[in-house]
Amino acid sequence: MRLVNDKMFKAVFGSESSKEILVALLNAILDYPEESKITELTLLNPFSQDNYALDKTVIMDVKAKDKQGRSYNIEVQVVPPIAYVNRVVYYLAKLLGGQLQTGEDYKQLAKTISISIIGDKEVFHDMDDFHNIFRYKHIENNRELGDMTEIHFIELTKFVKTRSEELKTKLDKWVSFLKFGDKYRESGYYPEELKKEKEISMAIEQFGKISADEKFMYYLMDIEKANRDQISAIVYARDEGKLEGIFEGERKGKLEAKLAIAAQMMAKKLPASLIMEVTGLSQEDINKIN
Repeated sequence: MRLVNDKMFKAVFGSESSKEILVALLNAILDYPEESKITELTLLNPFSQDNYALDKTVIMDVKAKDKQGRSYNIEVQVVPPIAYVNRVVYYLAKLLGGQLQTGEDYKQLAKTISISIIGDKEVFHDMDDFHNIFRYKHIENNRELGDMTEIHFIELTKFVKTRSEELKTKLDKWVSFLKFGDKYRESGYYPEELKKEKEISMAIEQFGKISADEKFMYYLMDIEKANRDQISAIVYARDEGKLEGIFEGERKGKLEAKLAIAAQMMAKKLPASLIMEVTGLSQEDINKIN
């Protein structure tokens, strides 16, 4: 199972025991100056191997906040869905807006960063770099409108460094691990340049540990099978002219599932803002459930 599987990525990078690994990955991607580097992280939705089955009902992104108050959302996609860029911008806006409670001042907003790691399909066909960064800028003089938001896309298909001596930067080494980690694990060989990095060695060990968990791997394979079955059903329905009915049933089913999850979360007295983020329901929907 590859590291660009969202559940595998979260198991390797998104648990409390993995925070040192995640800090190193983020510092490699963001390349902050020394005085601004991330030293500590708080995971906002940590993965727990004891109750990973529950993660079928929640967002698989890794959400975190650092000691300086900066917020991060990291997600992986083997193949990004249609309108993926719009989706990334939308969820970044939600993460930024969700920082303030009623009555709080806009000065309390902290920098918010979205990172997307894409496995098998290019997002930007007209750009050759594997790492692209976007911010708000003036369209003529390139002046930045503050630094409140930042979006990173890492497209693994564009990363072509395969020899150990080509891996010069920390980001090169991390991206090599993300792209080829499953093949390295299967062969038992990891490039020396990767093993020299303490945190990558820790990530290799964590990846091996998770991959050796038979129960978890069967769980991932069951989800993959369900995804393949769904694709097969859609292809069959398309061929038989029944696609519209399939989508309508799927929409109704998803709404019922969201309502059930929201009701469970409300019974545990979790905040409405968290319920809306997890389920995608509106405040009006939450009021109706109440």
